[in-house]
Amino acid sequence: MWQKDLLLHDLKKKAARKDFLEKLISDLRKQESELLEKVASLDAVRLREQTEYERLAGRGLSAFFYAIVGKKEEKLAEEQSEAHAAQAKYDTAKRELEAVREDIAAYNAEYASLIGLDVRYEKLLDEKKEALKQKGSAEAERIIELEGSLAEAESHEEEINDAICAAERAVKSADKVIDYLSHAEEWASWDILGGGMIVDAAKHDTLDAAQAAVEQLQVDLRRLKTELADIAEDTDIKVNVEGFLRFADWFFDGIFVDYGIFQRIEESKERIFSIRNKVKALRMHLKDMLAKNEKRQAELTSELEKTVLDTEV
Repeated sequence: MWQKDLLLHDLKKKAARKDFLEKLISDLRKQESELLEKVASLDAVRLREQTEYERLAGRGLSAFFYAIVGKKEEKLAEEQSEAHAAQAKYDTAKRELEAVREDIAAYNAEYASLIGLDVRYEKLLDEKKEALKQKGSAEAERIIELEGSLAEAESHEEEINDAICAAERAVKSADKVIDYLSHAEEWASWDILGGGMIVDAAKHDTLDAAQAAVEQLQVDLRRLKTELADIAEDTDIKVNVEGFLRFADWFFDGIFVDYGIFQRIEESKERIFSIRNKVKALRMHLKDMLAKNEKRQAELTSELEKTVLDTEV
């Protein structure tokens, strides 16, 4: 074995990681730009809905009119639910933006630590090629090719493992949302039977917890989407993670309306179950990819060892 083979292998692996991070950061920058626009848009809606609610709750003409026709409380409840929904959507988008920026900072730091390694790799690779040429080995090019392929496969293994971890976090978050919604559903059932203020308070406390869990699920699904950005280019993954990211907007549009809350909880649970099942199927697909990658690494290692036995530097 050439004395610098281990260093060459390590540099190749890190160079592949650097290329992956470059694509990852680029994708995150696009997400950041999209979320900045979304947050600004939702902030405008939030302020408009809050102003409308405060106007109706005050002493203006519209408040007077609805009071006269006997529909002020109904209209006030409607405006309040819309204001709450707008605030929740804004909070969720803002949290997503913060999570994306945290990821950008973390990946940028890792990327910075790898700058220049690809140049060192190319230089060392040229050194080895020259050494092999001087020996006149017919297997020289094959050894270099196998070593490069093995390092790339190892780097790809890390990417797949990162995506599997992201999928597992999303599944756990989905389970947490389902758990909170199930508890809220129980409280809502008691509420329908005349549970009173205590039951009503417990129901809304549980829904507050569900709201926080939905926000976390949104963050986890976006991170899963990011981890799949590069992997999905060379696989047959067809799961539309982008569609999952619209769940929070749908959820908050109706969950604050008391008269329809029971049905909304049921519909939300069905959607979350669907998302969870699709993410679990994706996780299984990723694990299959991982197994194939490990098999390929074993084959490459075996061929490399066999070829090296016949080649000396």
